[in-house]
This record gives sequence, C-alpha cells and structure tokens, in this order.
Amino acid sequence: MRRSIKFLIPISALLVALILWDEHQTDIENEARDSSNRVFQNYDLSKLESIKYFDSNSDNFDSEDGNSEIFFELLKRAEEWDVRSPVSEKADQRAVKQLIETLLEYKYDKRIEVESGESLKKFGLEKPKRKIALKLSDGTGVDLLIGENAPLGYSVYSKISGIDGAVFIGSQHLNTATTKTLFDFRDKKISDVKFNDVIKITVNRNDVAHVMFKSGNNWTGMNEGESKSVKGEELDPEEIEDLIVSISRLQVLKFYSIQDFPEGYLKSADSLTISWQSQTDKFLTFKSIGEKVFVIEDEVLKEVSSSFAKYFKKDLLGYKNKKLTNIKVVDVSKVVLNKVSYTKSAGKWTPQGNLESANALVIDSTELENFLYDLEFSKVKSFSKEMNALGKKMLSVTIETKAENVTQLEIYESLRNKDDYLVTSSAYSGAGEVAADLFKGVLDKL
Repeated sequence: MRRSIKFLIPISALLVALILWDEHQTDIENEARDSSNRVFQNYDLSKLESIKYFDSNSDNFDSEDGNSEIFFELLKRAEEWDVRSPVSEKADQRAVKQLIETLLEYKYDKRIEVESGESLKKFGLEKPKRKIALKLSDGTGVDLLIGENAPLGYSVYSKISGIDGAVFIGSQHLNTATTKTLFDFRDKKISDVKFNDVIKITVNRNDVAHVMFKSGNNWTGMNEGESKSVKGEELDPEEIEDLIVSISRLQVLKFYSIQDFPEGYLKSADSLTISWQSQTDKFLTFKSIGEKVFVIEDEVLKEVSSSFAKYFKKDLLGYKNKKLTNIKVVDVSKVVLNKVSYTKSAGKWTPQGNLESANALVIDSTELENFLYDLEFSKVKSFSKEMNALGKKMLSVTIETKAENVTQLEIYESLRNKDDYLVTSSAYSGAGEVAADLFKGVLDKL
C-alpha cells in the first residue's frame, strides 16, 4: 500500500504541472488573440500629436466627395492637449484621454477582405459618417473611417487607412463613444485658483470697487480709494474661501461668441469683476443678465451656473466677520452693564456702583461669566448698514481687557423682527442681527 502511495505522488504532481502549463499557454494565446484583434495594434498611440475630427452631421460636411473641412482639431504640446481649430484654447484633458483609450482598446469581431476597386458604399465607408485622422510624432498618419451599422448584432463597419482591402466589423461602441462635438473637448473649468494662494481680491459691484486683502491669517476689506488711515472691516475667511471655492468649481455650461448677442446687450448687465493676486495677477469678469451668468474672456462668453448670481448681491458686509466680538473671556478685566461695573477678584465677579438705579443690571458671577462666553463665541446672522430698524435700547455693554483694549456694545430690540436683537459695536460699522434668546437670560434681569 505504501509503495502505491509513493508511486501516485509524482504522477499527481506531474498532472498539476501539466494543468498549470496548459492554463498558462491558454492565457498567452488569449492575450495574443486579444492583441491581434485590436484595430490599431500596429500603431503606438502614445505618440499621438494631432487628432482631426470630421463628422457628416456637421454643417461643413461636403456630401459630394465624402470629405469635410476640419470640424475640430486637437494638438498636443508637451504633455497637454489644446484645441487648435476652430478655436484656440486648452482642451479637456480627460475627454481627449478617453477618446484615445477608446481607439486603443477597440477590437473587431470580424475582418472582411475587399477586392481592389470594390465599392465600399454598402458599408457606408465611401462617404463615412465619421472620420478621425490621427498623426503620430514620427510623421505617421492613419485615418479611422466609421460607416453604417452592420445588419446583424450590435455592430458597425469601420476601416483604417493603413490596411488596404480590410473592413472591420465590431461593436457599435466605437460609434457611440466617438460621437462628439467641439464642446466635449473644450476645457470647461473656469479657474483652478486655490484659496491659500490668494492674497488680494477686488470685487467691482455697481461701479464701486471693494478691496479685500490678506495679512497673515486675517482678511481686511475697504472700499477702493479710502484713505489708508481708515480702519478696514475685519472679514470672515470662511466667506472669502466660499467665493474662491465656488469659482474653482464653476464649469462652463455653454460657449458663446460675443457676436452671438445684439450690440449693447451686455451694457445693461450687472457686472462683477473678481481679481486676485497670487504669484501672478489674474482676474475674471462676470456678467449677470436676467437669470444667466457669464464669464467674459476676450471675445468668448462662457455661461455658468445661475447660482453664482448670489455673489452679485454681496458687498463688504456680506464678507464681514460674523463674530459678535473679538474678546476672549480670559483677557477681560472689567465689564460695565448699564453703568453697573463688574471687576473680578478671587475668581468671582463683583458689581459696584448704584445697584438700585433704574435699568441697573445686577447678575451673579456665573451669569456674567456665561454672558461673556456667549459674546466670545456667538456669531451674528447678518449685518446691515441701515440703522432705522433699531428699536428700544435694552443694554449698554463696555468690556475692558487687561491690555486696556475697550469694546463697546449696544443691544437694541429689532423693529424688523421681534425674535431678533440688533447689536452695534465700536469694533465694526452697521448693526448685527442676533437671535433674541442669546441674551434672554441676562435681559430678563432688567
């Protein structure tokens, strides 16, 4: 029995080896078959430098001889593709890559040999519906012709100029994947500006230029032409970033030539010019007309999402820092609430002054501490330059820090909304709108 087992072991090992060898050979044969069925197997498309696209559905197609003027041309420079004709601009790199991959991977299911002089009309290849002319860096040129759909299966006829007498039958994916327009290959990204690279932004709105500039990690804004001695508004970096990120995400919905519009069409449009400084100065001009928003570059109008129109309504107040105050509770040395003064000793706030006078606000140490934290971390809902909505004054607040910096706040009822209070401050212009319940606990003590 042992002798039989010893005899079977090498036979089993041999059988396993034969099976593995057979599978390996099958893989090699399949790979060779797959490669041999590729229409462009004899061309190194990694060396492509030019693609010319002709289509029988274009307005320029010449139905007499099956040729057409260039519908569009793509040209590779270094590692980037550009649209060369009929416009000259950067191409959508991803779209070009997908087209090349489609051609590179396309395989035929059947090859038909055609006799010399035999008509290609029955295949739709005498006047092909589409022609893609390729040129390699070594000067080699090859044209792909796409004809009619084959009568059986999901197939289409095609031919390449480098193989005489051969017509290929393959999947109609070749037809659908190469049905393109110039729009498909135009770069639709408006800008790749990065928030961290921007140091200055100028927004022209209603003929007034608002300048926002960065110093360290802080942003300040003022109207162009204001004296340098004027203290600018402290801006909210998150609002600035929202603008920049919105620009970087914009995609062109449609391209127009300025000649597509009546003369003077843009003169009535709301205008928004956004410029920024990073390593180089750049700017974009937006126009809002009705429900449409355009970016204007030279003679080209690029329509973008109408949601961007919200930035036409924002002035410096729209970018203003929404923090109610810039105080830090740990730095506060003195607080005055309606003429009642509070100082801190041994960890507790103690009131001083005429505590029995009208409108005197007396609260305990914990309540005052909580009130100060609310001021430190709260944000206003919005700012307004209009002061006619100020109602009854509810509270005057003066806060002094250990460094002897003083912030003054006035809290009013709102005539616009009974559920809000309006706050004015020595730290900013206008009035900030806050929810009434923010101060409810303190004002209930009045």
